[in-house]
Amino acid sequence: MDFSIDSLFEHTKVLSLSSHPASAGLVYVTSQPMAGDDAYRSSLWFTPSPGASAPRMLATTGGVGSPQLRADGRMIAFLSKRGGVRKRLPHVLATDGGEARAAGNAKELNVSSLLQWHPDGRHLLALVRLPYAEDSGDDVAHPARPNVITHVPYKRDGAGFTVGARTHLFCLDMEGSEPPHPLTSGDIDVRAGAWSPDGTCLAYTATASGCTRHRINLWMLGPDGVRQQITTRFSTMSGLCWSPDGRQLAFAANTVDGDSASYLYCWSQADGVQGPLIADSLEGAQIVWRPDGRAVACVISRCGLFEVAIIDVADRSHSLLPNDDSQVSHLGACGDALVLVAASYTCLEEVYLSAWGRDSRRRNVTALNAGLSARLPVTCARRSFKVPDGRGATEQVDAWLLAPKARRGDPPPPLLVDMHGGPHSVALMDFAAHVYLYAAVARGWMVLAPNPVGSNGYGQEFEKRLIGRWGELDLPQVQAMVAELQADGTAGTPVACAGKSYGGFLSAWAIGRSTTFAGAVISAPVANMLSHAGTSDSGYYVTPYAMGAEAEEKPKRYQALSPVASIGNANGPVLLLNGADDQRCPAGQCEELMTRVARSGRVSATLVIYPGGSHSLAATGRPSHRCDYHRRIADFLDRLR
Repeated sequence: MDFSIDSLFEHTKVLSLSSHPASAGLVYVTSQPMAGDDAYRSSLWFTPSPGASAPRMLATTGGVGSPQLRADGRMIAFLSKRGGVRKRLPHVLATDGGEARAAGNAKELNVSSLLQWHPDGRHLLALVRLPYAEDSGDDVAHPARPNVITHVPYKRDGAGFTVGARTHLFCLDMEGSEPPHPLTSGDIDVRAGAWSPDGTCLAYTATASGCTRHRINLWMLGPDGVRQQITTRFSTMSGLCWSPDGRQLAFAANTVDGDSASYLYCWSQADGVQGPLIADSLEGAQIVWRPDGRAVACVISRCGLFEVAIIDVADRSHSLLPNDDSQVSHLGACGDALVLVAASYTCLEEVYLSAWGRDSRRRNVTALNAGLSARLPVTCARRSFKVPDGRGATEQVDAWLLAPKARRGDPPPPLLVDMHGGPHSVALMDFAAHVYLYAAVARGWMVLAPNPVGSNGYGQEFEKRLIGRWGELDLPQVQAMVAELQADGTAGTPVACAGKSYGGFLSAWAIGRSTTFAGAVISAPVANMLSHAGTSDSGYYVTPYAMGAEAEEKPKRYQALSPVASIGNANGPVLLLNGADDQRCPAGQCEELMTRVARSGRVSATLVIYPGGSHSLAATGRPSHRCDYHRRIADFLDRLR
């Protein structure tokens, strides 16, 4: 069977892992789109010995999420709508079989996630959303309650408005005899929590109260019931993980508002907060302690790859596990080994087991996508390019080239430049979000996925240089790559560009300010710096960071770097795509671009807005919408030829 857009229905995505250093068992949850239901089927899997015994599917009815494997490996807790209930409730299921049952006496609670089993094996730590009156006139019982906003952020992509409720930690008795017990309260939102190995201390992260609430810091609830704020200087914090002896707490954090990077820190009662422990930024916030308590494993971003680094906490030296040109998306401790999920452009995500040693080789635990991976129509190679650095000199930058499995004598293929998001990210090896790339290659296109200036994993100077220079520094680098590929006969014409989020910005910037591209796909972009700063869920602090100034300090910079000011000069057709409920880059950004293109009358434009779609529409949206999204891009490219 040849590859097509409908191949996305064959793809299985690993949503989460749960394992424990005290047992060898592994739990994971997968998701697969279902064409008939236009929805997703999530499944709960377990193996008592990864790599030695085949995983068994334990549950799928009612959906499965937020799995937590108990330390003894004999019980799994998870959230599900089993039994036809309207909201997800905590359930438990024995790993040796039987039926899942609701637990925790949580029917009246809105449990958003399960975090951790208590060491006693009976209680579970959970995050719960509780109604909260924003002012004296806010009636929490009103069936059509208005959103009362007195602070920012007041909404979140994928969740909508977040006012009118607060998130707190609860202790749930999974044997059912005790009522749920709140562990935090008040006008704050708790983001994460972790019990110490002996269960006597609870570390948690929470927002502040006040009119701006995006900053997250560390708190500790001690065995005496005394609550203490440990940090005040951080903007982001996640990934709380106690050392085996309970004396140290590792976490991912950043002190700079608006900076999307996270770095590895460690706290102890004796030494306070130490770090960053490694110069590289982390990808995600998955931190695992080695059983001896002397080192941690985490995923770092380095040169376009997401690699597992082992960091010695005392001397801060580190080593890397073998990678095989892939990006690791999940990491956990599984007995005395590591378990991870990794994917590349040519081998889609699978679960692997690895020892801690630097010479360890991964062992497959799953073959979830083996058949689809074998049929992908691409070859992949990394290539380095000499490009202008924006300061009168040149530098080397990396890119991935995805090419058709060409026959000898074929002419150079047309070229699609796929701009990554961020901008402080890299080209992602994420099939679910990039089905259109594989469809384009199957139809004869070559894809260039560059990591130009501003990308992370190449040093902080390279990453930060783009601040206040969006488009001005990275577009010339992309153009130099295109010119080199055409000059040496690797790529032909036409040349098109595509991108989402920051990639949507750069695609819109490129089609309006250059003649390099014959057409542009612009998905969920930043189009107007000023309006994006005021309407995005995180724009009010991320945009000033990205621009290097507040809007009132540098109004001309905000205007000059907004693609809406130049899109009317587009020299080729544009395809605009956005989710209607995207709160990160709201649909109004695409609407502004559409209006300018239509008013100019120079080129054709199509705007498609998907009902209910979030910023993650391309990867996790309604399956029928995803098919339409990826097919429209592939068909748009065909019309340029």
